[in-house]
Amino acid sequence: MNDDIEMVKSGVSAIFNTILNSKSSQVANFILVTFNDPDIKIATITTNEEGFRDALSLIKVDGGGDCPEMAMKGIEEAVTMSLPGSYIYVFTDASAKDHIAFPRVKSIAHKKQCRIIFVLTGICGSESDPAYRVYYELADATSGQVFHLEKNEVRKILDYVAETVKSQKTELASKKFPPGYGNTFNYTVDDKTKDVVIAISGMKPKVDVTKPDGSEAETEDIIKTKEIAVVKVPDAELGVHTVKVGSESETKAVVTGATTLSFQHGFSAFKPTTIKDTVTRPISDKKSYLSIELSNKDNDVRLKSVEILDMDDKIIFKQPLYNVDKDFYVTEQIVSPNSMFRIVVEGYNTKTNAPIRRVSLTPIEPQKLLLDKTVNRAATVTIEGENTRKLKYGNTLQLQCKVNGYPQPIVTWTDEKTGVTLPSVYAAVDLPYDYISVLNLEKVTTNTTYECRAVNDYGEDKKSVTVEAVTKFIILNVSEDTSIDYEYNGKLYCLIDSDPPSHVIWYHNGEEMKENDDIEKSSDGSVLTINTMQPKYEGKYTCEVRNKFHRKIFFINLSMSGTALPKIDKTTTDVNVKSGQNVDIICSVIEGIPQPLVRWSFKKLFEKVFTEISEESDTHHIEKTDASHAGTYKCEASNIIGKDSHQIDLIVEYPPTIKYGRKFVNAREGERIRILCEVDGVPKPEVKWTFNGALIKKSLHQQIYRDNTLSFEATMSTAGSYTCEAINKLGTASKTTEVVTYAPASIVPPIQSSLESIVGNSLTLPCQASGYPKPKIEWTFINEHKDLRKLSTSDASGALHLSRVQVDQSGFYFCFARNAGGSANIAYEVQILAPPSITCSFSAKTFAVVVNDLVLRIPCNATGNPKPTITWVKNGLNIAAGTEWHDIEEDGTLVIKNIDDYNDGMYTCVAQNSVGTDSEVFNINVLPYPKSTLVTNSVYVEVEKSARIDCDIPHKRTDILRWYKGSKIVASGELVLTNIKISDDGLYTCRVSTFSGSTSATKRVIVGYKPSFITEEDEYVEFFDGREAYLSCAADGDPMPKITWRHNDKELDKTENILYIPSMSLNDLGRYSCDVSNNFGTITRNFEISTKGCLLNIQTNTSDVPEILSIDLRNGALDNIVHIPRGESIPLYCRKGNNAIVIKKPQGFIQDENKRDNIKPKLDMR
Repeated sequence: MNDDIEMVKSGVSAIFNTILNSKSSQVANFILVTFNDPDIKIATITTNEEGFRDALSLIKVDGGGDCPEMAMKGIEEAVTMSLPGSYIYVFTDASAKDHIAFPRVKSIAHKKQCRIIFVLTGICGSESDPAYRVYYELADATSGQVFHLEKNEVRKILDYVAETVKSQKTELASKKFPPGYGNTFNYTVDDKTKDVVIAISGMKPKVDVTKPDGSEAETEDIIKTKEIAVVKVPDAELGVHTVKVGSESETKAVVTGATTLSFQHGFSAFKPTTIKDTVTRPISDKKSYLSIELSNKDNDVRLKSVEILDMDDKIIFKQPLYNVDKDFYVTEQIVSPNSMFRIVVEGYNTKTNAPIRRVSLTPIEPQKLLLDKTVNRAATVTIEGENTRKLKYGNTLQLQCKVNGYPQPIVTWTDEKTGVTLPSVYAAVDLPYDYISVLNLEKVTTNTTYECRAVNDYGEDKKSVTVEAVTKFIILNVSEDTSIDYEYNGKLYCLIDSDPPSHVIWYHNGEEMKENDDIEKSSDGSVLTINTMQPKYEGKYTCEVRNKFHRKIFFINLSMSGTALPKIDKTTTDVNVKSGQNVDIICSVIEGIPQPLVRWSFKKLFEKVFTEISEESDTHHIEKTDASHAGTYKCEASNIIGKDSHQIDLIVEYPPTIKYGRKFVNAREGERIRILCEVDGVPKPEVKWTFNGALIKKSLHQQIYRDNTLSFEATMSTAGSYTCEAINKLGTASKTTEVVTYAPASIVPPIQSSLESIVGNSLTLPCQASGYPKPKIEWTFINEHKDLRKLSTSDASGALHLSRVQVDQSGFYFCFARNAGGSANIAYEVQILAPPSITCSFSAKTFAVVVNDLVLRIPCNATGNPKPTITWVKNGLNIAAGTEWHDIEEDGTLVIKNIDDYNDGMYTCVAQNSVGTDSEVFNINVLPYPKSTLVTNSVYVEVEKSARIDCDIPHKRTDILRWYKGSKIVASGELVLTNIKISDDGLYTCRVSTFSGSTSATKRVIVGYKPSFITEEDEYVEFFDGREAYLSCAADGDPMPKITWRHNDKELDKTENILYIPSMSLNDLGRYSCDVSNNFGTITRNFEISTKGCLLNIQTNTSDVPEILSIDLRNGALDNIVHIPRGESIPLYCRKGNNAIVIKKPQGFIQDENKRDNIKPKLDMR
């Protein structure tokens, strides 16, 4: 390794000279890192050649022998200390002992976009060893190469390094081929590329270049060894070049070109505004924006799209690029591949329209958490940009808060002015430590401070940024007082430059203006246009301009010009015409601009209101005038400026007329009479009155008013004919009225209006009436119940005669006298007196009650007028009401309370009034217990059980209920019998006492028990033909049970407790049952009469085969059945050929004990 270092020392000057003499070199400093096992060391970071030389001179080679070195650790340190986009040259003759650190080194190199070139000057061990292969993998991952050199060839590689760093480079192509020659590929040279360098690594490499026209390109050798070939194509022509390469081993070819055009890329979870807002690697499986910043001094390239390629240069996807700012482009959100990929941007030269294509400096691999253990870090916060941001009011603003820490911090944004926590977007930037939180302010309208606060388990940090919204309010143009010609257009201005935008409101004479056909407003309201000037648009205009921060009011006076008021010639004031003639009334308009419009209206004589006439000319023509046309005609000339008017009276002459009036007048004597005479006529007629042909003159008794009304007082002497006559030069008219005088009806008041009479007497009520015409008499009666009834009288004097009066004729009697003059009436109050009379609602005068009844009510209803007073007497003593023993109700009913023996006796009801007395005697018998009533119901109760006996009288809980059996009270309240005995049988009486009275009801209680059999019986009876049989169902029960017998479910006409069968036959076979029942239940016993022999069906059948049957004995079909007793033998013949089967004797029986009618013989067939 010492030789290698000496070679590097000798080549440093050449590299430094190249950088210093180049105007396009991108190298900013040099870093020297040394490594062995186990140490690494940063020798220097410098931009000075001497300083770099000194660091090289201090390197001492020691160790040796131990081939693997800590190469990955040294590379990691170099990449970490380098600037982004650096070239890393690794000189070593040993393999990488720490090759497992490859993923971390690759990740750091991708982050910095560093290209790593390996110069290997020796091999210890096998080239397939992972410790060697890691160099190739890292070179491929960073767009680098691996060069194999002899130690004495190191100086040559430095020439290639010098060529590389003297200008900015772009990769034109990178290919890898298997062993062999003749491999070709293309690269393109554009007008931004020159000095192409082709570097080939492989055993015995060869390279040939063909120009776009097909001719061989001139090349200059930079390095040529047995494993490296680097050539330069100076001043390469524009277009597509072809390269043919190959070697005896795997071949790696990298084509670069000096360029003035390059780009930086970046990824961001949020849409960025600059490349600084991005990182070089996306986060796996997360959406992000891909940004491209173009570096182009000539500013003549426009980008169109970006391609994402895999490591075999195949397109994964393509996205359009959107120009955000000058040379800064952004895609829509994308999800990047999970494996390494390249970025290719495409565009064109805006001057030549030639295509442009550039490849990213290195491949890109999505971020992944490193395998190494993470380090816990307290959260720290950095807010990008200035601490105070001023921007135009209403603009949007994005605040970015960059956070570093592990574990991932929690980030919040707070408005310090309001204390409100604001929603934000949070995303990872560079795992596992770097994050970003973005606060998007859609519209900045207020000044405030926003705080970004980050917290994790190891600490917290916060930073603030102040945001100020800048406003403005500048008056540009406001109209002064002005005028607009009639029917011309004009504009009023109120122009303000403001931020936030202002709202403009226009007012006309204090009212807000709305747009219409004549009025228009600009979109922002600053210009008011009057399309057609009218008088209504004159006046004071107010322009109010306001926004959130400012308010200003301006006043503009607007007048109208180019007009003149209307004027009418008013010399003619009246026009005369005779009725029936035509007439023209003229309105002479002598001035007015614009031309005035003439309207007519008419007001009749003595009226106050004018009515419009549908006439718009200056002459109003009337055909055949009559009185209805007379009056005042008004013509009005008007235009938009104003109006003028003039009135002309039309006088229509016509003969007198008198309005129709009453022909007859009926007046009450002494009443004031007014007879109208409404006269019309022009000239005004002369009017006179006559009475029965004689002229009437004004006097104290007769008056004639201005309106020609005649007035006088009605007397019998003033009745007659009155005539009104009207005269003018054109004629005469008259009207006659007949006056009739009358006297209203009157009645002589009675001497006494309240009268009394005894029942049965007669009574006369006078009604003497007078008046003219003679009054009509009517009588009306209203009784005490206010029933109204009309009465008639035949008495000429009008008196009403009542014969044999009764009490129901008491009441008010009204006499009415009526004629044309009016009516009069008188009233009598009549009382018909009657002695008391007691009426009973029931015939019995004796009441039976039981001790302890609540009350006894004895009615005593009495009639009479006046209403009788009721008193009750017992044993000669008056009974006091309202005590705990007695009450007397309003209708006279005596109420006796809490009945006991003391209440027994005779009671007298006495009714008295002023006319007489009546009485009635009642007897009360107080019993110790109620007498039995008619039995209404019977109840059966079972011995030794319990039962509730209900009372048939409806009652409530508040009523007193008592139960009696005979003379003994057995229950107070509901009756419940328990452990019932036979002795409980009998009649029970319930008595219900209420405050209305007491009632009894009797019920029969029958005590018994359900049936039970007296004897035990064998239910199976064997059948013997001709023998008698007894089936017993003897039973006991109370009441005596009834018995029903059934044979094979068919009811028999037998009711005895023993069914006797004197002689059994086949018909008696079957099942028997008896039902024994009474009111308390039913019991049943079953019998069966059956045989232990066989039954043989002897019915002839076509098969000639006799059958041994099991017969259902219930069907009764026994006519074809033969009974074979048990133990008997029978022969059976089966006609089948000449053979016969003889059954000598049944050998036994199979019998179902559970079903006795199912009997099957078992036969021995012999």
